[in-house]
Amino acid sequence: MKVLIIEDHVDTAWMLKELFSPQHDVSIAHTGKDAIESSIHSRPDLIISDWNLRDEIDGVTACRQILENCKPIVIFVSGSPIEQLTKVAEALSPLHIFSKPLDIELFSNLIQKVSLELHPDGVPDRALMRD
Repeated sequence: MKVLIIEDHVDTAWMLKELFSPQHDVSIAHTGKDAIESSIHSRPDLIISDWNLRDEIDGVTACRQILENCKPIVIFVSGSPIEQLTKVAEALSPLHIFSKPLDIELFSNLIQKVSLELHPDGVPDRALMRD
């Protein structure tokens, strides 16, 4: 599974990366611009994105642009109020929105489920992952 982590805090980005097993191809982008550029080449199956980033492109905007070229599953992780992010991100149909500090067990279980539900052709089956 190809994973793109969009997170401007270096420590948080590396912590998220460490939660994935070695067989996952995980890349990190610290800005919205870098995330968009990276996705063109990597075509991720899964995006884990913070909402507020340090450049002019926030995580929701970056994901919206990425979704124009490929169809990854999107999970948001944010320190901002979830209600605000839910309204802003609604059109992207994120699989889940986590608040910080992250519930590691819940996050890991969801990642495992996503990994198991991906088709061999790399196209996620969103219908199978919804409870």
